[in-house]
Amino acid sequence: SMETWVVHGGERQPALTETPTVGPVHFSTTYTRELAAEMDAILGGEAPGFTYGRHGNPTVAALASTLATMEQGDGALLYGSGMAALQGALLSCGLKAGDGVLLSRDLYGATAALVRQVFGGFGIVPQFMDMTDTAAVRTTLAEGGIKAIVLETLSNPLLRVVDLPAILAAARQQGVPSIVDNTFATPYLCQPLTMGADLVVHSTTKYLNGHGDVTGGVVVSRQDRLKDLAAQQKLTGGIMSPMDAWLTQRGLKTFSLRFGRQLGSAEVLARRLQEHPQVNRVYHPSLIDHPDYARAQELLPLGQGAVVAFEIQGGRAQVFRLMESLQLVVPGTTVGDVYSLLLYPTIASHRSLSPEERAAAGITEGLVRLSVGIEQVEDIWRDLVQALARAVS
Repeated sequence: SMETWVVHGGERQPALTETPTVGPVHFSTTYTRELAAEMDAILGGEAPGFTYGRHGNPTVAALASTLATMEQGDGALLYGSGMAALQGALLSCGLKAGDGVLLSRDLYGATAALVRQVFGGFGIVPQFMDMTDTAAVRTTLAEGGIKAIVLETLSNPLLRVVDLPAILAAARQQGVPSIVDNTFATPYLCQPLTMGADLVVHSTTKYLNGHGDVTGGVVVSRQDRLKDLAAQQKLTGGIMSPMDAWLTQRGLKTFSLRFGRQLGSAEVLARRLQEHPQVNRVYHPSLIDHPDYARAQELLPLGQGAVVAFEIQGGRAQVFRLMESLQLVVPGTTVGDVYSLLLYPTIASHRSLSPEERAAAGITEGLVRLSVGIEQVEDIWRDLVQALARAVS
């Protein structure tokens, strides 16, 4: 009957004999098999395949394979956001009440809030410290009680660079799982798994997708951790949608071109901002007066990131005027898009922190974070100059 045909018509077609040059988007939530025994094996984890969207999807799996290869990992799990990915990584560490999590003092504010407010509610104890002090990190790890360590390749927003190989080695020596947020550096500059990291996290929203139209996250790891990550994700369900995976895969095709240009422009702008009379201080590891300059040159020889943080004269009122005066650069709360973005950490990334906590993390009232886009660098510079003139007069 027509009523039945419109339900089943066009579905479950035989596979193509041709190979499309662009991968399709698989929207189906459910997958079937002719043999019940095959479905049983897949559901039992004894055979590869797809059964249900929360357990896996071909489009998402294709992106996971790409990202795992970029990070030199054995596999990857995709999530609905970078924060969901970080939560998944932390959950996979098997934390329980009373366990300590060691975190870099100046890391992304939402990461600090996640551990403090969400995991803290379950009795997990966050401990923040300056991880550029490698000896102090070793001592803290050796004292015991720390059951996971979270750090960033390039810290957000002050672009501090830790001695990643040394800290990862110290964590491994103490049996402490390590989680490295590699969002700012990307696999273009650094592959933490090759240095001994257990779990590498990205907000794929940022440079990997790069076009401001997808929210997502990924955890890349070695084989020994992937099974637990996958089993946990099946239960918590924070998966990436097939459409978001497809858009991210498409965005990756221009990743190297985009990021290479952004790196070069960031260095130019950092040097110019350093000479600007209305700018008190500039944070970028390519600058010789950056406290981690030598370490950054060694750890990140291909470039030191496409984010520049700088402090302008004045405080909140002057920063608000700066944001409102921009004509090309977009005031916004993310990084890594094709267009340049300016963020005010005090009201955005570090809003959840108290004024005292922000001060301890080095987040001043005059600090802004510039994510450099792929526009012509002279156009970006002209916009910054005119906006600074209006903001600080």
